[in-house]
Amino acid sequence: MENLQTLLDTEWAGFPLQVSLDEDLASVGGFACSRMLADASRAASERDVAASAAASEELVEYAWERLHHGYWKDVPMVWREVFSFGALLKALTEACRRDYGAAMKTLDLALLMGSPKPEWQERAQAFIAALSAAVSADSKASLLASAAFANESDESEGPATIGPPEQLEDEPGPKRPKLAADDEPLGVAVPRVSAPSMEQFYRAYMKPQRPVVITDAMKHWPALNEHPWADLDYLKRCAGLRTVPIEIGSHYLDDNWSQKLMTFNEFVDSYVRTERVDSAAVSTGRAGIGYLAQTPLFDQIPQLRDDISTPLYCSLTEGPGEDLITNAWFGPKGTISPLHYDPYHNLLSQVVGEKYVRLYAPEFSDNLYPHTGKMLFNSSQVDAENPDREKFPLFSQAPYFDCVLRSGEMLYIPPKWWHYVRSRTVSFSVSFWWM
Repeated sequence: MENLQTLLDTEWAGFPLQVSLDEDLASVGGFACSRMLADASRAASERDVAASAAASEELVEYAWERLHHGYWKDVPMVWREVFSFGALLKALTEACRRDYGAAMKTLDLALLMGSPKPEWQERAQAFIAALSAAVSADSKASLLASAAFANESDESEGPATIGPPEQLEDEPGPKRPKLAADDEPLGVAVPRVSAPSMEQFYRAYMKPQRPVVITDAMKHWPALNEHPWADLDYLKRCAGLRTVPIEIGSHYLDDNWSQKLMTFNEFVDSYVRTERVDSAAVSTGRAGIGYLAQTPLFDQIPQLRDDISTPLYCSLTEGPGEDLITNAWFGPKGTISPLHYDPYHNLLSQVVGEKYVRLYAPEFSDNLYPHTGKMLFNSSQVDAENPDREKFPLFSQAPYFDCVLRSGEMLYIPPKWWHYVRSRTVSFSVSFWWM
């Protein structure tokens, strides 16, 4: 608690000294926002919690609307900086009211939507670390009480550990539909190689752009050893109170697809911890599935980043050497990434569970019927495992590779190779993209 109070004092002292954003705001017509910033800075300089809360709320709402105008890549950076400023001040007022959960959610939004500049990101991370310590101290007594109550109970769930399907005990109630009989790979098998040298990987696979499954290259990862991600309780201890974006529905091409912000704990308990789903979700296919997909989780939660290692292969580059993009993919059995391609080299690294992956070479793009719109040009109109052969007659003429990617294995997907991915079990993957 002393560390948190010290940080709060530092934050109050720091806000009036924020660099002026007026010039940048003027360039995007943000004169009204300049007034809001002045009001917020004045309230912060006076350590007026009520006035700071009102001013920061107004600032966050204003910036939030600007962040959702047009395409994300076209949003002026100044609006992300304004959002960071408002969110940090808002979190400060929430922490002063001891509403630590709300403060952590606000700071997570700052990490996800705010400025990517290190000074903003590091400030939010330091704030979150202090809040986490305060939450731990405040909740210790209640956790001990809960444990005592659990010990007195006749029933105990035990640790929540993800295992192969045969290790999961059957429970009463509706289950997810069983996978189709043709669940095993049917195409040309993706070649497999054990931890190739850098030169071998470059010459045999990266340069000629040939997919390959790499085994024995993740054995040293803490996520597979002393900090096992198969242990849901470990993941919840690391990330449980953090707010994350979750995709709800079959996949991003589905009409009923949506996104929702929730805590990591809520996501695990609602979508991952059990294989059971309600009857409505069963009757509507995969409508009840939630997926933490293509999320920069490791920038948000450094503790999980320390459990993985960037493969050395990612240092091999043929392009301008842009920054590596590392994303998390975590969800229950049945999550799907529709048939699409990316412009990057990709090492899809399977930490927990199994995924079925199908790949098509770029020269067969016409057979895959890409969407014609600006947003979805790199996605196919075809459901890869249930194609409409009358509507897409050329699709069946395209040959493909496929594989089942298992825990501890990496799949190299070359740039612009089309790929379809479906989880066969509860699954946690990490993708490394580079040019």
